[in-house]
Amino acid sequence: MNNNDPILVRWASKYVEGGNAFGFSLHSSKAAEHSVKYGVVHSPDGILDIFVGSPVFWAADSWLEEARSTGRKVVLYMSWELEEFPEQILNQIKRADAVICSSNFLYQMVRKELPDMPCELATLGVEPDMFSFKERENPMMHGGLFRFLYVGAANPRKGSDIIAHAWQDFSLMWNGAGMSQRCPVTPQLYMKVSTIQDIPDDEAIKCIQTNPAVILDYRKLKRKDLASLYHRAHAFVLPSFGECPGLTALEAASTGLPCLITPRHGLKDSFPPGTAVPLDWAWKMDNYMGLEGVRVPMAGAKALSLTFIDVMENYHKYLQVGVRAAEHMRRRFTWDECGRQVANALRSIRARLFA
Repeated sequence: MNNNDPILVRWASKYVEGGNAFGFSLHSSKAAEHSVKYGVVHSPDGILDIFVGSPVFWAADSWLEEARSTGRKVVLYMSWELEEFPEQILNQIKRADAVICSSNFLYQMVRKELPDMPCELATLGVEPDMFSFKERENPMMHGGLFRFLYVGAANPRKGSDIIAHAWQDFSLMWNGAGMSQRCPVTPQLYMKVSTIQDIPDDEAIKCIQTNPAVILDYRKLKRKDLASLYHRAHAFVLPSFGECPGLTALEAASTGLPCLITPRHGLKDSFPPGTAVPLDWAWKMDNYMGLEGVRVPMAGAKALSLTFIDVMENYHKYLQVGVRAAEHMRRRFTWDECGRQVANALRSIRARLFA
């Protein structure tokens, strides 16, 4: 078999995932679409079965048995947000014949923990025409609204509770120190919350939902409308304790938004020094997806509230951070580049599994 021959694969035709799975669904469809240009052929006769998702919720035993009974190999194209593998997760990964990782930190973890597992890297991307760069003015120079934007689920991993607590602290400092009288801008927190409920059951968010400077948006938006939200914001905030690689942050950065992030896990891979605003963090023990006592890098609410002020007062400096981030995203994180990496990964896996 020539390693440059077309790669016949069976991609998971129906996406099945627990909880809010928009990121996985988009990942699956875009990677499948853009890999075709680089020689991946989607065929019922494919010798590789591809499943995109988390090792927590992936293929049923019946699906694996059916694939292997016909001589096909199973590839898990996976994301995992934490910086360690509990035993349950490792056992799930071992069910695959090969793995493709969507972030470099995850790739390094799999190589270390499962050295005999065929493992490749193919990162995610953004649509550069839709999430286009926007040159922003500095509201501190002429007044008006200064909007901090959050896009994501209302859950502890994403840090929505940290944002809510930080905004409460920020509001006290902003009003108590008289900054609202001295500064020409009106700060606003806009939280585009994805949820399977009408209103998320998040006590921290409930505490700020009556704040007139906070907008909670529960709508299901089209991609172009989401891009418009990024374009109308001044900074993006994601104090997440686990991303792989952090799709909404990639999209925000592509538009030139300065991104306030926890500089660990996939976000550290996605944002090299000078392309994001790193938040202070500390190791904490937490529970995640039914796993108890996992170690996570937790951003601090107090530090985030101070960062809000710093970004506003020195926005001219942080605008340059956004410019560098947008240039980096266009070089490194596009769906076309994802498709190329997927094709190369599958060729390497095919060579190893069918040598």
